[in-house]
Amino acid sequence: MLCRDLNERALVTWTASELARTLAMQGDVGGARSVLADPISRTAETERGGSTALLYAESVTDLAQGDRPGARTRSLALLAAETGERQQPNRRAAAVWWTGSLFGPEAAGGEKAIEDARDTLERNGWRQALHEPELVSGLVVVATS
Repeated sequence: MLCRDLNERALVTWTASELARTLAMQGDVGGARSVLADPISRTAETERGGSTALLYAESVTDLAQGDRPGARTRSLALLAAETGERQQPNRRAAAVWWTGSLFGPEAAGGEKAIEDARDTLERNGWRQALHEPELVSGLVVVATS
């Protein structure tokens, strides 16, 4: 509520994305999809941080639903969103690590790209990003109605 009052769009989208990820990882795929479908959750979707937060959440939700092709497509979109002249090295490395860890080196630019990403994340203390793929790789697929 405070985020909306302050018109802090990026934080609204990030918080909603984290909620969706958490719900999906707990097996509430319907709840996760509902959060992601809410227009308020998508207020910063066109902004770089907002779009990547949503792509991570949608990828996790796809994995929880057993849709690996959908999760891979979203992860590749995440990687593309974190590429470019304004890229931030840690965020780019996290996207490479996520995509390569879950979908293989070829999806993330090869073994060297994954090695470089791991080195960047370790060197800069982004340890959580190194563990994110492990948290979702063992998700139990839930049936949704």
